[in-house]
Amino acid sequence: ALLLARLLEGDPRFLVDQRLIDTALGAALAWGFSYVLPRWEYQDVPRQLSALMRAQHDYARAVLATELQDEGAFRLARKRQFDALAAITGVYSRMLEEPPSRRRALNELAQLITHSYLLAAHLASMRVQRALRAKRLSPQSIEAMIAPTRDWVLRRLGRQSPTTRGSALAVDPAPPPAEPDTAGSPPDPLLRRLALLRHEAAQIAAIGPRVERELHTPARAGATA
Repeated sequence: ALLLARLLEGDPRFLVDQRLIDTALGAALAWGFSYVLPRWEYQDVPRQLSALMRAQHDYARAVLATELQDEGAFRLARKRQFDALAAITGVYSRMLEEPPSRRRALNELAQLITHSYLLAAHLASMRVQRALRAKRLSPQSIEAMIAPTRDWVLRRLGRQSPTTRGSALAVDPAPPPAEPDTAGSPPDPLLRRLALLRHEAAQIAAIGPRVERELHTPARAGATA
């Protein structure tokens, strides 16, 4: 009540002093509670990583399906994949602004994001390659080319947790053989794209468990981005 009565006097210096005190007090409380009850970005990485793997699995399944899905389903799967990729990229960017001691798996996340974008680019190109091959090859021939890679890639991008997926890699069959060299003829674009898909899927599957391990490893003193 006394403070409200003082405000009625209209003294500008008093009003400025009160505003400065309120601002300083609010900033001090915000700074203090950021260490008392923090929510660091690395704590959200497991959830975002699972969402990304699930979205990539669904996108790959839509692109490599036996029959091309309708445009609406394809666009929805692609949107979910890019939304998940944007979310984990945002986590990575915000983590760079946190204290070095609270950063986890920066290198692994950067590699994961890079290979995920490359995987998305190859999947987008696959739809075009399939449409071009449909003019010259039968659906059975195209399916015979795609099926081994589809099954292998979907296993690598499976819905299980990264830790479980990493333990299963030892018993996972080897990837389908790369396109055989044909003397005097250019490489088939579809087979080359399938080989690139296998490479990116293998990289992503290998990085996932490393991210999980690094999240539980305290940052070294003096670590930087």
